[in-house]
Amino acid sequence: MKDNNDLILPKQSAKMAFEKRFPVLIQAYLNSAVARGYALAYSTIHDDDSAAKWISFGRGPFAVESRLKQIAVEVAICRLIENGDLPFDYFFKSNSRGNHKYLIVTDHDSFHMTVNQCSNDKHPAKKSQYRDKENTNFQTRLVLDKDDIINGSSENEYIELNHGYRSKEPMFVNLGIPQKGTNGWAYCLNISNSVEVKEFPKPKTKVEGPESVTPDEFAAYSKRESNE
Repeated sequence: MKDNNDLILPKQSAKMAFEKRFPVLIQAYLNSAVARGYALAYSTIHDDDSAAKWISFGRGPFAVESRLKQIAVEVAICRLIENGDLPFDYFFKSNSRGNHKYLIVTDHDSFHMTVNQCSNDKHPAKKSQYRDKENTNFQTRLVLDKDDIINGSSENEYIELNHGYRSKEPMFVNLGIPQKGTNGWAYCLNISNSVEVKEFPKPKTKVEGPESVTPDEFAAYSKRESNE
């Protein structure tokens, strides 16, 4: 149902639509990738040779510690996609200044997603020029109740996979739809609470790969760029 104000009554609840797009096994893979990324970062930081490679790559000791978790999470996700475990594609885009590359995960149809390290799980990632540009969602969403949203999604919805923070293991892993024009969520699911990877016995639910992350591996993934 649609009126002259372009308000769209949802055919199903936001929760049902979201979990159909990201079923429990996909949530398990994403949650596992974040956990694996933190473990990779920890082992890399505490290995003198590995840390030295990142410092020589142009990142000082503080930058290694502050950025390596995010980089390692991105690498873990790229590994899963390359291995065929996540049915998505990925590429890297540059911000308007050309001084930062960020990862986009997409199905080239219904969504595109950034991956962000955040200080808490109460809000979407901190406002930035490139995230605001990626957010193609409608600005107006009227909530009927906690599960329903009016003014349905855009054709290619913007999603955030957020994790944090300054800990050996992730304190939270959120998968959500940011509310355009606000500092809140239209819908958000804490997949670290809803998914326990250990409940899935198949090895494919765990991220496989080297026990550390190197500048060369990250550089190889980040060479895949968008043509958009």
